[in-house]
Amino acid sequence: LKPPGPSGCSYWELTALGSAVVASTLPPDLGLLLHNRMSNLMSCLVLGGHLHLLFMLQPDPLLAIYDWNHWARLTKDFTAAHRRVAEVEGVQLSYIDRRIAGMRGDAATDAKHARLAAAALLDMVVCDAGCVHSLEDAWGQPNSLTKAGAGAAKPART
Repeated sequence: LKPPGPSGCSYWELTALGSAVVASTLPPDLGLLLHNRMSNLMSCLVLGGHLHLLFMLQPDPLLAIYDWNHWARLTKDFTAAHRRVAEVEGVQLSYIDRRIAGMRGDAATDAKHARLAAAALLDMVVCDAGCVHSLEDAWGQPNSLTKAGAGAAKPART
């Protein structure tokens, strides 16, 4: 909402981000979600890689974490930028230890971890496109990070 102009009337003006969301032709609820995430992202974007953008652009998790031990091993290789993304987005890596210990998780926190895992996978593909085949060992095996393997992942419903 713009402040009153010379005529004394306030008016709405479409921002560049709003225009991009409208042009995306996303359903209104997903468009609003994307707009909110991107607005927040503009104030606290973690630079140093693609991970933060990949995390923010997922409307739903692309996978569901099956083996929390496997996810814990993968997070041990996180860079400082990866850890900063987790911190900024409220993805507590200590939650993984609680899940490994058998504590029940909640769907929202599990979904945040799944979004981070999927973003990390996509980040690996983007950053090392020449070695996509090597990702199969770390991510693609059934009954490891995901039940069916990341290559067979279907969007998880939360």
